[in-house]
Order: sequence, then structure tokens, then C-alpha cells
Amino acid sequence: MDILFVCSGNTCRSPMAEAIAKSMFGSWAGVHSAGIGAWEGDGASPQALQVMEERGLSLREHRAARLTRSLVEGASWVIPMTRDQERVLKEKYPESAGKIRRLGDWGHLSADVTDPWGGPVERYRECANEIARLLEDVRGALASPEANRA
Repeated sequence: MDILFVCSGNTCRSPMAEAIAKSMFGSWAGVHSAGIGAWEGDGASPQALQVMEERGLSLREHRAARLTRSLVEGASWVIPMTRDQERVLKEKYPESAGKIRRLGDWGHLSADVTDPWGGPVERYRECANEIARLLEDVRGALASPEANRA
């Protein structure tokens, strides 16, 4: 199973989701990230680096990747951070609409993951904590036999 996390620039939310998911999911899922409007090669934001290091995870080697059709097609699940991103992805890749699902829609919460970009490190900590909580729902859903048939 391959999971692709998507945000705007691939420097904050989606790389944090990628790092946290890799640590939570282990080897049963390949995990990647990309940004709808990413500048190829940008590193993770300094605040995202700090917050992930506080969790014992590293984004030092992360380089932003722009979302492409091949990334979407190669993923089992494409998980954007917001409802707007989900809508854009489903419009741009209608053939993949069935595997595009916002991070906040896997459990009972149904919420966007707010972009911490440009904010203080505490906003990044809150964002990482929210992502980790939401990833628990993703892990539970994808660990079920029904999800593995997708």
C-alpha cells in the first residue's frame, strides 16, 4: 500500500504527516508527500524541522516535490490536508477521485488541518499533534481488510 500526503508547498504539513506516518505505520505502507504548488527542492520549514526533531523524527533530508499525475496514479490513497485541496485534486484527477480523501475525514472529526506556515513554532506543534491524532484514524481504517482491497 502506498500513501501520498498532499498540502500546498510540501514544506510543513505533508512532510510532517509523512514523517509521523512512517514512524506509526512501519513497513506495511509506503509513505510519500508532495505539494500542489511546491517549489521543487525546497527544504522543510525551520519550525517543521524543529517540531519533528522534538518527536525524534528528522526532516533534514526532505526536499519539496510538486504533485504530478504519476504520483497520484501510483498511490493507493491520496490524502490532502484540506477540503479545498481535496476538491482541486478530484477535479484535476477525476479518474483517481475514489482514492482521494482528506486527512480529517478518516474518523469522527471531519476537519481541515490548518496551515502553520509562517507562524510560531507552537502553531507547528499543534499542527503536528493534530496530524498524529488524525493518523490514528487512518491507521485504523487502512489496517482493516476492506481498505487493503482498495
